[in-house]
Formats: sequence, C-alpha cells, structure tokens
Amino acid sequence: MISDEQLIVLSEEVRFDRMNSSLLIGDTDTQSRTALDNLEFIVLDYFIAHAGEVIAKEQLLSLWPTSLVMDHSLARVISSLRKKLGDSSKNPIFIKTIQRQGYAYVGSIGLERAPTNLPHQGGKLSIYTLVALVFITLSLMLWYLMLPESEQQTAIVKYQVQVIPDKHSQKQDLSIHPEGQYLAYSAKPLGQNYWFLRIKHNATNEVFDHSDESSNIFSPVWVSAETLVYQSWSITRCDYIKIAFSIDKGFHNKEQIASCKPDLSSQALARLDHDKVLVSAIESIGDSSRSMIYVLNVKSGQKTLVKSFNGFKGKVYQLSSSPSGNSVAVLQSNNWSDTFITIFNTSNFDQELWSKQIAQPLYSVALNDQTISYLNELGNLATENFTTQQAWIENIVFTSKVYHPIAYDHQFWLFEGPLSHNKVNLKDIGTGLMTEFPWLSNTSASIVKILDNEKFIFVSEQSGQNQVWLYDMETKNERPLTTFEQNYTINDLAYDDLNMLAIESEYGVSLFAKTEKGEYQEVQMIPNAQFPIIAGNTLYYTQMNERTSNIYRYELGQSKPSLFIRNGYRMSIEQNRIYYAKYFEPGLWQYRAGGDDELHSTAKDTVLMETWYVNNGKLYLLDDLAVIIFDLSSDAKEIWALEDCANTPLWRESYCFVHQNMPVANRIIKVTINK
Repeated sequence: MISDEQLIVLSEEVRFDRMNSSLLIGDTDTQSRTALDNLEFIVLDYFIAHAGEVIAKEQLLSLWPTSLVMDHSLARVISSLRKKLGDSSKNPIFIKTIQRQGYAYVGSIGLERAPTNLPHQGGKLSIYTLVALVFITLSLMLWYLMLPESEQQTAIVKYQVQVIPDKHSQKQDLSIHPEGQYLAYSAKPLGQNYWFLRIKHNATNEVFDHSDESSNIFSPVWVSAETLVYQSWSITRCDYIKIAFSIDKGFHNKEQIASCKPDLSSQALARLDHDKVLVSAIESIGDSSRSMIYVLNVKSGQKTLVKSFNGFKGKVYQLSSSPSGNSVAVLQSNNWSDTFITIFNTSNFDQELWSKQIAQPLYSVALNDQTISYLNELGNLATENFTTQQAWIENIVFTSKVYHPIAYDHQFWLFEGPLSHNKVNLKDIGTGLMTEFPWLSNTSASIVKILDNEKFIFVSEQSGQNQVWLYDMETKNERPLTTFEQNYTINDLAYDDLNMLAIESEYGVSLFAKTEKGEYQEVQMIPNAQFPIIAGNTLYYTQMNERTSNIYRYELGQSKPSLFIRNGYRMSIEQNRIYYAKYFEPGLWQYRAGGDDELHSTAKDTVLMETWYVNNGKLYLLDDLAVIIFDLSSDAKEIWALEDCANTPLWRESYCFVHQNMPVANRIIKVTINK
C-alpha cells in the first residue's frame, strides 16, 4: 500500500501529501505547502483513485461527510481545488469538466518518497508500479465498502453532523443547559409575529414552549439546572424575566427581575452564576452614548455597573460567558462589517484576557473556560486557547452559511441557513402576469444584472459567502464567476464583457481583471468609492464628501485615478455616449469631450437620484412604483406602473424583476468532534 512517507506526484510542480492533507507546490528550492480542507482532500483523493474516469456530480456529492449538502457546494470545492492546484477550467491540467456529465481527473500520477526536509524531484511510475498502485487502490476501496456505514464515516472524517428536528420555525439565541440535557432558544413559527421561548430535550427531541402575551422573548440563558432568564420585549416595554423549568412541572414561577430599555439597545445577556447575569445597555452621556455592562442580581433585581466602553470598537451587541462564569466574551461593532471580540475576567473587568478583530459580522462566539471558537473570515470554525495563544481550525467544513455557535464538552451547536428566502418573479408589465424564477429564488440572489437577452449575473451567498454568479436561460445552467476568499458585503456590481468586474462593498470599489486561467484577480481597490461602471479597460466611479460629488476614471495600468466629471453623481454609458446626473440638481447631462456638456431638455426638471439608465436613446428612471421613460430625441414621455417591481433595469424592455422576502425556517446543527 502507499506508505505515509510517499508523495503522489501530480506534475513536476505539484505533489499531493496525503499524510498532511496538503499540496507541495514548486521545485525543491522554492517549494511551499498549501493546506487542503477536508472536502478538498476527499475530492482530490477520489479523483486520483478514479483517474481517467468520468465522475458524475452525484458521485462526488455522495462523498460529503454531512447530510447538509447544497447543490453549489461542490462547485465551490472544485473551484477552490483548481485554484490551489494552479489549474484552469478552460485549459485543464488536472480536473476537466465534462459537459453535462461531471468531471474527470486528466493529470498524471506518480510516487516519490517524502524526504525529511525538502522533497526531491520525482519521476513518473513505471507500468508495473502503476499496475500495482491500481491494484492496491481497488483493494482499499473494496475494504472500505465492506465496512459498516458508521465505520466508513469515521474512516473519512473526525466529526459527526446531526440536524436537530424543528422544521417549521425560525430560530435564534441558542443556550445550552448546564448539564447538556436541553437546548433553549427563541423561536417563531413561519407567518407569525412573536418570538417565544422553546426548550428542546437533546435526547428525545421533546419540546416545551412558553410565550409572553404581545411580547417577544429573546436571549434566554440558563442560570441553573432549573432556572432561565430571558428578555421580554415589545415596542413599549422591556423586562428581564426569570422562569423555572422542570420536566414534571414544565414552566412555572415566572417573575420579573428588572426593566430594560425597549429600544433594542439592551439585548445582550449572559450567565455569570446561579444568582447573577451580565446585561448590556447603551447609555447617553451628553451628546454621545456609551455601551455599559452591568451585573444583574437575579434575586434582588439590583444592577451594578462593571464596565463602560468608549466608542472606538463600537456598541456592545452580544455577550457570551464561559461555563464557570469566570470569563466573558464581549462582541462590539461600529459598522457591522468588522467584529471586535474581547475576553474579560469577570472578577476584574479591567483585566483583558484576549482580543481579536474579525473582518466580518459575528452573531456570537462559543466560549469555554480556556478556549474560544468563532467563525472566521473563510467560514471555518476556528478555535483559540486564550491562555496559551495556541490556535487551530476545527476539522469541519460547512457547505452553507452557519452562525451563532455554542459549545458544550466536545460538541458544538450552530444555526444553519437564512431566516428569509428571496423569491424572485419576472413580471410582464403589459399583462401583469408573473413567472417565478426558481433558479434565482433558491439562491438568495441580489443585485441581478442583465448581461444580454439570455444571460444574467447576480450576487448570491449560496456557497457560504457572497460571490458573483452567471445564469444562462437557454441552457438553464448557473455557475460561479468568482471565488472571493474575502467575505464582501456587495452593494453594487459592474462589468464589461466579463473581462473586468467591479464590486462596491463596505470597503469601497474593488476592480478585478480576469486572468488567463479564467479567475478574477483584484488589480485596484479604491476606498470610499461607489456607483462603479466599466467601459473597456476603464473604471468610472463616484466619490462624495460633505461639499461635493465627483466622478473619477481609472484606466487599467494607470498609477492613479484622475478626475473625470466635477460635480458628477451617477453616470450611464450607452453606445459610447456618456450621460450623468449631478448631486441634488435636476436634469440629465451628456458629456462632451473638449466642449460644453449638454443638458437634455426632456429631463431637465427631474432629479435623477433613484435608479436610472439610458438604453436605445431613452432614459429610464425607476423606483418601486413606476418607470418613467424619456425619449432623448423628442419630448415624448411614458409612465409605466411597476407596483412591486424591483428598481433594476428592465429585461427585454417590458419585463421587470419582483423580489419578495419570504420567511423560512433555519436549522439547528449539532457537531460532535470525535476525540
């Protein structure tokens, strides 16, 4: 069999180190190691074992070590694996896409001994060694298939995933019983208005529900084996409530502890001990406000201030305490794109034990007495020992978006999936008939852009974080165009024949150019920019300040951007003609190089602050209720009622997109780490 000291040679530059689940890239003098995550390792290992065969997508999805498989998780893994191998879908060296059939591994396979330090160059296998390798591989596969199913899973992964049944409610704010017997969380049935308290038995899945009339129940925490504290909130009232629970009596002895602000600024709640909880609040101090943390005595209702924060890291929005109550993790954010995590000693809040800034919003963290676990920027569950500073990634790869982890012993519970579903319809404006687009409805699509009469591009987080996707109406196929490693909050999107791509995010405007391998590489990042437009190799964008708004241009290869239109706000390009609007000034202007810009009389009294564009000599001004169409060559003007259409460009001039947010039930996932 293949020994642990052997590397699988995939090319002169790439070796597969199965023992360390990684790739060795480069020659012996410049070699670097690239780690593979669990799914990348499984897929590559399977490809090599079935080299030359066409492998259907269903075969690869059956390898997933979890039942939580999304259709597009495979595309993400293949794309990431190709990137690490230095491969390309257009000119494949290793992984080839077989249209409408699946994939095939088309690279070479060789073996060499893994040296102690730098691996030496290896040769390809002889025909006899190849035959022996195939025989060994088939023998191992036969042995594996003869294993019981439970042993097969253990042979592949070091963790087990289970979905906790609760199909018909939205869920948030998880809390685990001190002895691990129950989960407590806020739940809301689909279509209803109020959140209630639900307790679920971890062994039997039996549920117990408690509701407060006309109030929402948030942030339940166990303070003892038979007592919970939660926040009861409505628009006019907020209270901290203590309630007892037992299997024989159910909920009983409900008692108000103290009041809180009903402005949603006091939702953070964490256990300190069986008599005390930690609560946060936003307090006004002069012209500013500060986040405060109080110790709330569950018996007396007395609140004692223990920590006051300045505004540097933003407002406190979540507290997570350790099982012993000796430490608490405080989550803060000032822009909801970054999260500051700080761990304090609860006996002395002046003692900061650990801190970290994460470049994405976090709903919560899982805090134990010495370790903290959180979802990092790549969507992996990262764990750090905040006493020794040792850090590692848990051997878990999620194939869809997860959040709000809690921990107990060697188990994690998390939420999976969104709380709303973006249902997308295509509406014929003339007839009012609507047709649902299931390919968009199932993807949480946003920022739909029309590429041509048959193709759309859109933003979706279906693979775990926001990427740009392409859909072809003729072939009914969709595929990701990007594999951003950074989790952008994408607000706008621009393109030109898909050779260049620009996104507007919380960081500004990022410009990407397509490489020879078909991947998008960032070539320029412009802070505080918005409204990107691409024409040829030129990026146009807007930058605003308190006094003015200007449009700038950046040509690929330039050292820096240049001012293009002073006082310009937004622009549109149609058949090499440039149109723009001014900030809070009426009218549509046409740019004239070397001369005075022209104000079009048809729209001179219209302030173009909403979505607008020019197409076929007509100005389309859209909002959520109507589209106004100006013919720029005459005084003709049309108004079409759009009602609930999205304010995106019309498709084929008479269709619009209708977006509807539909509530959906997220899921609770239990992950057990096999020690």
